[in-house]
Amino acid sequence: MTEPPLVEARGLVKHFPLGRSVLRAVDGVSFTIARGETLCLVGESGSGKSTLGRMILRLLEPTAGDAFFEGEPIFALSGRRLRDLRRHMTMIFQDPLGSLSPRWLVEDIVSEGLINFGPRRRSARRALVEEALERVGLDPRLHLRRYPNELSGGQRQRVGIARALVLEPRFIVCDEPVSSLDVSIQAQILNLLAKLKREEGHSYLFISHDLSVVRHLGDRVAVLYLGRIAEIGPASSVYASPHHPYTKALLESVPASHPSERGRAPHLGGEIPSPVDPPSGCRFHTRCPFAMERCRIEEPPPVEVGPGHQSWCFLPPPEGKVTP
Repeated sequence: MTEPPLVEARGLVKHFPLGRSVLRAVDGVSFTIARGETLCLVGESGSGKSTLGRMILRLLEPTAGDAFFEGEPIFALSGRRLRDLRRHMTMIFQDPLGSLSPRWLVEDIVSEGLINFGPRRRSARRALVEEALERVGLDPRLHLRRYPNELSGGQRQRVGIARALVLEPRFIVCDEPVSSLDVSIQAQILNLLAKLKREEGHSYLFISHDLSVVRHLGDRVAVLYLGRIAEIGPASSVYASPHHPYTKALLESVPASHPSERGRAPHLGGEIPSPVDPPSGCRFHTRCPFAMERCRIEEPPPVEVGPGHQSWCFLPPPEGKVTP
């Protein structure tokens, strides 16, 4: 029998009322994440990535749809069952300085969750904090009694990762955890996350606006545009054979390592439309160089363009593939 997914989203919708208007942040998104898998969620700012991640963790309530963790409906839980769930699902935030209290020592920041879920004795909690710091490459003797402003950006993000790991969660939402770091530090944090996944079997929803950042980290990639998935599939397939024009444009925006690699796909022009008044039909048609009349009227159905690889686009699929 096939093992059920660790995390599943079914038709998630999140609308924010704005006076007489509605901001459609997420508009019907479904996906699964298996145990030990990394699903990378990629798209421009304003596409709904962070909202989606926060809904999965139930930091936001959905307007419609449902989500499941190990088969349990996340939004139906309350009381002790919800409290127990929160131990197994956590988040690494984008801003390593803004997400850490400037008045707390590293020890207090990392041990906060242990007060609710860990041992009662402070010495036992300190031992777990020291172990978590060592796992992310920090020396407890040097960093345990420091404040966040005494650390570098990379060290602060490692503290954020240690805080997420200390409760031994099975699922972690990484909300652009390297976007505010220098390139060299980005590589260190990405390598650390990959190492922790290999050694400890974590499942990640890794959110990023940059396809180059997630290229070697993700098992699968979901491309989000204006609150809806445009393309989803194995990372190797999405990078080697992107089908949706938006995915191709995002890949083209990645700086080429050699001049001969430029010009492989149309550049992404214009700005993402407002989620308050999204375009009808295919939401990408206002920026798509291949848009047809039907794109302005009809919502494209998913097209199977490879094994486990789907694209929501009217462009013909590769030879031999058909629309489900």
